[in-house]
Amino acid sequence: EKCSTKMVFGRSAIRAMECAGEPQPTSGCGTMRAVSPPPDSPPPAPRRPLRILVVEDEPGVRSMLGAVLRASGYDPLLAEDGQDASERLAAGLRVDAVLTDIRMPRMDGVALMTHLRSQDATRTLPIMAMSAYNDERQEREVRAAGADFFLPKPFTVQALADALRTLPGAVTP
Repeated sequence: EKCSTKMVFGRSAIRAMECAGEPQPTSGCGTMRAVSPPPDSPPPAPRRPLRILVVEDEPGVRSMLGAVLRASGYDPLLAEDGQDASERLAAGLRVDAVLTDIRMPRMDGVALMTHLRSQDATRTLPIMAMSAYNDERQEREVRAAGADFFLPKPFTVQALADALRTLPGAVTP
């Protein structure tokens, strides 16, 4: 029997067979039937958007970053400063990465990163630091505090997306 098989996968697999002019048996070439996955294989779990904690004291910048991340397929959570972020994480908030400003009231980004790196639950959490003070000294300071990436302000949406892809664990939607 000269048949070719085409597989199409979605919620269920569909098997379609075509014959090249041969007689078509009732259950082979020229027929389509749904093929259910084996009973012991669970359906794939839906992928949740990656959660990014945005720590920024300027309300307009914080809001803009949240909107850009949401439009890019992430689940942004917003904190107004390092203390707010630290308290929420200590209370059990789980995120995939942190994007933090450096210069903030109450607890700045350097203190936040130092704190996060000292805690077992957040020691390996990917952290991106952003700052309008983008000289070499500032970058050395944030890297010494535990930043995985330094993003100088102002930055483009593309620069933010590129930075997210460089973090440990490649946090991309």
